[in-house]
Amino acid sequence: MKKWLMNLKMSKKMMVAPSIVMILLSAFGVMTYVGLESQRTVIDEYSSRFKSYQKSSGILIDIEAVHSNLYRLLAWATAKYDQAKLDALGREQIGTIDKNLKLIKEKLGSQTLTGKERELNEGVAKILTDYRKTAGDLIDLAGSDINTATMFMGTADDKYEIIRKQMNELAALEDTMSRAVDESASRKLVVVVTVLIAMLGAVLLISIIGSLMIARIVTAPLGQALMTARRVAEGDLTIQLEEGSKDEIGQIISAMRNMVAKLREVMGEVKSAADNVASGSQQLSGGCGDGSRHEGNRQQDLHHRGDRASDQSVGPQRGHRGGPGRRTRQGVRGGGE
Repeated sequence: MKKWLMNLKMSKKMMVAPSIVMILLSAFGVMTYVGLESQRTVIDEYSSRFKSYQKSSGILIDIEAVHSNLYRLLAWATAKYDQAKLDALGREQIGTIDKNLKLIKEKLGSQTLTGKERELNEGVAKILTDYRKTAGDLIDLAGSDINTATMFMGTADDKYEIIRKQMNELAALEDTMSRAVDESASRKLVVVVTVLIAMLGAVLLISIIGSLMIARIVTAPLGQALMTARRVAEGDLTIQLEEGSKDEIGQIISAMRNMVAKLREVMGEVKSAADNVASGSQQLSGGCGDGSRHEGNRQQDLHHRGDRASDQSVGPQRGHRGGPGRRTRQGVRGGGE
């Protein structure tokens, strides 16, 4: 990996750290989207549960109101209220019961119901249908036969108690499931936030490490090139440069290595030439000394020869002219001895 980075061109090398940051930020964005999408799913489920709970509570409230109004209807019938008012109140109750039966059938058509929820809703729908029939008979008889209507009210009470019990049980079940969904959503939210924070920290850490690595890869060869230039400027040609990368800085180092090698060759040639010049100078100096000595010896030899020639030419004359004296001196030397 490091070798691959070092061999990249400088323009591409400068894009590595930003590219890493962009990739990690994209991954962070994907993780954020996934987390938010999961939360949206949980929120939708919670909303569905809450609406179902509202419907169950509304059905129970409506049936309680209908049952109370049936008692009012009997009271009005006993008090000999106008039949039109009795009929209007009766139709209103039947309409309320039909509306709630429709709501229960809509709930049964949902695919999100659990087995227990479906069972309770089916039981409520069945008993509510029976309750509607009893309530209808009661309303029809309230204006003509109050005693029979009162008997039907007893049957309606029994059915109402069953409906209220099942609806309370259904409401409690849906409330429990809504709370479970809410707790699950809270836990998932904590997990999502934790993962996103960890992901963001990892993005920052990897970005910093990547930037430092790229900076080191770029600046280390530059430092080597600077050190080489300084040592060469100081006249040190013993420096050894290793094979660098293939980027622009590596090419500079390679060129400097070639330059140092060439300078070594040039300095070697200069030294060899200097040695040759020095050797030639010594030879020339030696040759001049030998010639001077030969010339001096020749002149001395000529001088000695001249002296000997002079002595030979003067010697006989001295012997002829000073013979008695020389003999006298020799005689004196001999007597002395």
